[in-house]
Amino acid sequence: MVLPTQEVACVRLDVSVSSGCVLGRHASGWGYLGSTRNRSGHMARRIEMSVARITEISSTSTVGFEDAIKQGVDRATVTLRNVTSAWVKEQQVKIADGRITEYQVNLLITFVLD
Repeated sequence: MVLPTQEVACVRLDVSVSSGCVLGRHASGWGYLGSTRNRSGHMARRIEMSVARITEISSTSTVGFEDAIKQGVDRATVTLRNVTSAWVKEQQVKIADGRITEYQVNLLITFVLD
């Protein structure tokens, strides 16, 4: 089963300190985005943002939910670089003969793109 992924679009801005201009990438390409000077004419500090991606994974354990979360995060960090967070989206258990046989969690893993 293929699970959906989301890309969180942010902008990385480069500031030309000598001219006080902000150059960055926007929807139509690279260009002038504004001035780095505040109202009193002083230079504002550099603005830098990252682009992150969110992917959903599913992990199971026969021990419990915490173990399923740990296994999922451990596996995600083997494949993905720059993992910054994980959210538990959903939890469920599988039952056989009136007993819990498996704990499953669906995790949203956030990682910053290079």
